[in-house]
This record gives sequence, structure tokens and C-alpha cells, in this order.
Amino acid sequence: MPAGTWITRPEQFAPVGPRPLPVESAHAGEISIPQAAARLGVLDAAVRYQIRVGHLTAHRTPAGRIAIPWNDEVEAALRAHLDNRGHPGPIGFGSHPLPQEAQARGELSVQEIATRLSVRQGAVYYWIARGRLNAHRADDGRLSVPWTSENEAICLQLAARTVKSPVEVRTRTAGGAV
Repeated sequence: MPAGTWITRPEQFAPVGPRPLPVESAHAGEISIPQAAARLGVLDAAVRYQIRVGHLTAHRTPAGRIAIPWNDEVEAALRAHLDNRGHPGPIGFGSHPLPQEAQARGELSVQEIATRLSVRQGAVYYWIARGRLNAHRADDGRLSVPWTSENEAICLQLAARTVKSPVEVRTRTAGGAV
């Protein structure tokens, strides 16, 4: 393209569909993460999670891409696993409860506090990082907050000053498109 020439058709540079594996690095019966996500109708992150927790095998190609051995049995097993989850997911209430010892001491997780106050978890983490809310790390590395009357009063004051957006607004703008 000569210098100073304008691009007249920018759509020719936009990605179209899931990127397949390069021919030189793909073996028969292997697909990429975006291809698996498209076939399953889920996000790429869901496929990556299934690989990370060991429900799906994968390997890196010489080009550095992740290749997933794929056949009808793998697809059926993964669909069954995704359809029959045993928990509400990482954002569901109580999906990561604190250890019994912490619960016995009357401590709450960041997630539980955010749910009680109808604020985002990020707001609670911000309060902790700024020293406005006392918290400590449990043995498993998670933050827990002693739910005393003092901490409850502090949280209620902070929550009253926190901007809350309705769930439908958060859902519409979650992908970054406003």
C-alpha cells in the first residue's frame, strides 16, 4: 500500500470467527480454544478454566498456541460437565465459603459482605486496601472480615456512599461496549 493511502475497507482487517490453529502446527482432530468455545457456545475463558482444572486436556503447539485434542466423546463429556455444574459459579453467593473456623468466629468473606450490602466486591476490596475496613488473610490466603458491630457500622456507612448500578446496567455494559 503506497504511503498516504487511506484504508477504504477496514472490515477486511477485522477478525472473522474463531481463529483456527495454523496448518503447520495442527494435528488431525485438534482445535483451538476459540474454536472449542464456539462449538460449545461458551466464552473462551470457560474453556481455559476447564483446561486449568483438568477437565480438558490441551498442549502448546510449536507456534505457542494451545491445541485441544477434540472428538465427539470429548465434546459430549464437556457439554455434560458444563450443563451439570455442582455450584453456582465463582460469582454465586457461597460458592467459596470461608473455612469452618473462620465462620465459627463470626467472620465473613468479601463476597458475603458485598452480597449483604448490595455493592460490588471491588468496593469491599477497595475499603480494605485503603484501611477503612479491618480484614486479615485466612490460612488458605483468602481475606476474611471479623463481622463485629463496629465493622458492620463502618460497612453500612461506606455502602451508603458507594455508587450502585442496577444489575441490568452492569449486564449490558459488561463486554465493554457502551
